[in-house]
Amino acid sequence: MRRRLPLALAFVLGLALPLGPAALAPVARAQPTESVPLPELPADTPAADSARLERVSLSVAIERALRRSPSLAVATADARRAAALVEQVRAAALPTLTVNATYTRLDDDRRLDTQVFVPANQVAANAMLTVPLLAPARWAAWARSRDERQLAELSAAEARRQVVLTTAHAYLTVVTQHRAVEAAARARALALAHRERAQKRLGGGVGSQLDEVRALQALREEEQRMERAAGLLWRAQGALGALLGDGRPIDVSEEPALAEPLPVAEARAAALRARPDLRMLALRLETSKRSVRDSFTDYLPVVTGVFMPMYQRPASLIQPELSWQLQLQLTVPIYDGGLRYGLLHERQARRDAAAASLSGALAATDAELEAGVAELRHSSRSVELAREAAALARRAVETAALSFRLGATTSLDYLDAQRRARDAEYAALVAEDELRRVRLDQLARAGQLP
Repeated sequence: MRRRLPLALAFVLGLALPLGPAALAPVARAQPTESVPLPELPADTPAADSARLERVSLSVAIERALRRSPSLAVATADARRAAALVEQVRAAALPTLTVNATYTRLDDDRRLDTQVFVPANQVAANAMLTVPLLAPARWAAWARSRDERQLAELSAAEARRQVVLTTAHAYLTVVTQHRAVEAAARARALALAHRERAQKRLGGGVGSQLDEVRALQALREEEQRMERAAGLLWRAQGALGALLGDGRPIDVSEEPALAEPLPVAEARAAALRARPDLRMLALRLETSKRSVRDSFTDYLPVVTGVFMPMYQRPASLIQPELSWQLQLQLTVPIYDGGLRYGLLHERQARRDAAAASLSGALAATDAELEAGVAELRHSSRSVELAREAAALARRAVETAALSFRLGATTSLDYLDAQRRARDAEYAALVAEDELRRVRLDQLARAGQLP
């Protein structure tokens, strides 16, 4: 009892000692706004063979994803198709020029006595210039096609934004899995040290076989968690490689720097300026309103001018060798079976749907920005608390290890301290990952993505 008393007293004093700044320091992690290189994985981890993979920065990953993304390629092709449709619709509102030539060969001249009135060889040619002098409906269709081209271009820009956001999230997943592997490796190292101490105590006659078996069980559990973390890392690297179109897993080279999100008022104004999806909804509403306003052009007449120079060889009594004619054609739509009313009703429905979509998107953006600011504040505080808890848990492991060596505590207390430290580090890891993703989503909502 007298030998145990100093040990127990030392243990109690060790717990009662005030924790200094080093003990309360946060977990060694970079702030989300700092871009730092990721450390190499320990050589004895199952994920260490991923070091042979190509490592890229976030900017390089985004550039590759944009260059090889199938969805962005499809959206860009649709924008080119919309531009081609503008050219097609515009053609109906611009002058056209055609040239026709005819050569006729008869079996013989047609004669009346000695007079040839239809020669065996005839050549006729003419050119026709058609100019729409008054075509309001065609001009309105031309304007609508230009609006559709702008919508297709904004759709391509939105597809680009989605590729950037998806790639950034995949990149952050790999970063987080690297941290998870590191945390699993540290937990395994603690479990290995515990087992070695239990073996030494058993060999020295002061320990028990039960403590040694418990330490070995804890070691195997941590090794299993490390293997699982390594597998998830490979999965994340494969997903990143698929997004980049490389056909092989891709690793990350850094923890990316993320800009500070704007305040809510500035973020909303920036979102209206920079976000292609909101600009597309606003343009669709304006286009539909203009389409309804221009529906009156379907009832207006169309005036077309036609100028036709002609050539005839040989000339005839009614057709000289060179001649021309000019026509003014007036077309007045009277009855079309209700087509124009149907078009008007369709355009009105499109206008109402566009107004509802824009209103809903703006309301959702406002709510998401407000909630994002609060979520970012709470996530930042959560990271601070999780890092402090992890530092305290590591301090508890050190104290439990010392007490276990001195015989002042049991193996169960040591194992419990290790598990709590591991859980606290994983909690800090999850909190840091959540903070990065919250920051990224807030930047996306404000249109601040690159």
